Amino acid sequence: MISLSWLASLSLSAHAEPLQQQTMVTIAASLVEMASQDGVINDKERTLLATKFPLKEQVDPVLVFTLDRSNLPEIMGTLDISTQQKEGFLHFMGLIALVDGQITNQEKKYFMQHKAVFPDPKIQNSDIQEYFMQSQKILNRIQHEPMLETMRELAKAQKKYHKIHKRYLSTKICPQQTASSTISWKECKAQFANFPWVAPDSVQGSYKMEGTKNAFVITGTIDIDGDGVSATYVSTHTAPSPKRIGNPNAD
Repeated sequence: MISLSWLASLSLSAHAEPLQQQTMVTIAASLVEMASQDGVINDKERTLLATKFPLKEQVDPVLVFTLDRSNLPEIMGTLDISTQQKEGFLHFMGLIALVDGQITNQEKKYFMQHKAVFPDPKIQNSDIQEYFMQSQKILNRIQHEPMLETMRELAKAQKKYHKIHKRYLSTKICPQQTASSTISWKECKAQFANFPWVAPDSVQGSYKMEGTKNAFVITGTIDIDGDGVSATYVSTHTAPSPKRIGNPNAD
């Protein structure tokens, strides 16, 4: 099962022996340089770095953008970081390459330059495609997050609804599609006419709410990779934070 726990691998030592500032700056600069390989850092790459890079709060951006980036792969090879942290770094490089929907030859070349400087057998014996496949799985899970946030909002609104009506609201599955692209919410809004929640114009994923006087279950499904097998999450009155159920490998 692929999860977002890999993010901790880059900052793992921060809880006991913090990474040296220069080490963190080098890692950050290498990722920024990866984002620059196709000529420009686009909005998706910028957002990924700003929201998911685990060392972002600890690194001075001025140092990152003023660092000499001419030989970063060689410098990365000299850093005193664990195999787990190196793999976390390579997975993040893969994320940057994948986030805009295409991997350029320049990005592949730059990735291989970094992979080549790590002597760890586990890294040397892994194919580049294995790293990109893992990164794609992680990216898919990141793309579940808008749906999970919507589920959290619905759970909060259910609590408010119950205080007024002394029961929880039930709705039919809506929208019917579970694709990763945003879907119009127009057909669904009528079900939420008296619900204390501002329904958006579009959503990601599909939602169903089952409510009684004493309990509710919110089910969210989404199919990021379009293979027809949806990832499913549930939120309940006793556990409002969405929990994954069913096939753990579905994206």
